[in-house]
Amino acid sequence: MSDVIIIKDRRGNKIGEVRLDLSDKNSNVLLLKKEISKIKRIAPIRQWLTIGDDENKTILDDNKRLLTTYPVVKNGIEVVVKDLGIQLGWTTVFYAEYLGPIIFYGAFYLIGRSRGEMTTSQNIGLTIGVLHYVKRILETLFIHVFSRDSMPLASCWKNFLHYWIFFGTFIGVEYFMYYKDPGYSNLTKGIWLGLWALFEFLNFQCHKTLSNIRTEVPSKTLEDGSSVNKRRKIPTGWGFDQVSCANYLWETLAWVAFSGFSRCYTSYFFTAISFYQMFVWALGKQRRYKKEFGKEFPRGRKAIIPFLI
Repeated sequence: MSDVIIIKDRRGNKIGEVRLDLSDKNSNVLLLKKEISKIKRIAPIRQWLTIGDDENKTILDDNKRLLTTYPVVKNGIEVVVKDLGIQLGWTTVFYAEYLGPIIFYGAFYLIGRSRGEMTTSQNIGLTIGVLHYVKRILETLFIHVFSRDSMPLASCWKNFLHYWIFFGTFIGVEYFMYYKDPGYSNLTKGIWLGLWALFEFLNFQCHKTLSNIRTEVPSKTLEDGSSVNKRRKIPTGWGFDQVSCANYLWETLAWVAFSGFSRCYTSYFFTAISFYQMFVWALGKQRRYKKEFGKEFPRGRKAIIPFLI
């Protein structure tokens, strides 16, 4: 027996009906999106499905999740579909983000080297800069679990500007073409490099933790009836006991260490804007954690800076 799901656009206009057997084990969010694409020519990857108003909204963004696991999904339910526009898969976005700075950064190193001998600090700076983004690529390939399937093409330029231009170009030009060696002692260089390696390691451990909690815990429904699609639990360890976004904390400190080692003005600038963006993301994640876990969420845990924010 088929159930009826009414499909509406963002203005509330009915654009059609989808008939599915909600009790069927194959009736998941992706199947609903495919059926919607038959009546409204929007590819599944471009669809953003919601149920309810802004105050009590359920988002259907987990393609593999069965529709029956959403308490609000039943015969006659109204689903609003939004066209997100041209999308790029998250893995494609991340690979492009992280290959770009390696290429740009490396290109300016080669240009600078063609103009004269590189210092030890510049050679080390090239290595740790490239290693950071190689680590990011490997994490994307083997560790990260993506909350959504894609990202709007119109939003990608911000990411590319940040990594390709602010890091790869700005830092690459200053570091390899107009660099003034700070003349650190070997001890000072070793301290900065040791801190950089430590923070990168802690950041890696945080990413592993976030990946594990997304796969171990089933989806849940909140007391207000809204649904939480991200399968996770409260992260702990590796800095998460102090802040909700320890990965952002260690990421920031790794760039502080890189900036301290390189003594490039552009690196300080890159670190500052990176921290600001992660700060905004951290506040948003903190709010979602508090909504999702309620009283279970540890009191006093900050968003990104221990004991402060």
